[in-house]
Amino acid sequence: KTIIDLGKKYFETDKINNLKIFNADAISFVENNYYIDPRVKPEDDKAGKFDIIFVDLYRGGQIELKVETPVFLEKVKELLNKNGVIIFNRLNFSTHKDTAQKFKEKLEKIFSQVTQTKSYSNIIFLGKK
Repeated sequence: KTIIDLGKKYFETDKINNLKIFNADAISFVENNYYIDPRVKPEDDKAGKFDIIFVDLYRGGQIELKVETPVFLEKVKELLNKNGVIIFNRLNFSTHKDTAQKFKEKLEKIFSQVTQTKSYSNIIFLGKK
């Protein structure tokens, strides 16, 4: 089962109004910035933009390094509405603690406000546009 199927089964994501789930390569999606909502006028701030973007791009214990670059982070920021929020899940144990904090410093250079919430082995960063 895919994550999308699990979301439907356990969180009824298919019944949430105004929720759009994209099954696409996340890096290509962000780099190409191709999503346009046909219901919104292009001059509107919401055209092709999102209220929330969640990034959780791990393969095993490794994150795709491209998602840490300033270019990628700026492009994600462009995809957010005026008051949009980006949420990043990061590992936060052992050697991952240092890299998670360095990543937070990158976020703070791009987003107006960055907060964090820790769990046992992960840290969630919220960046406001």
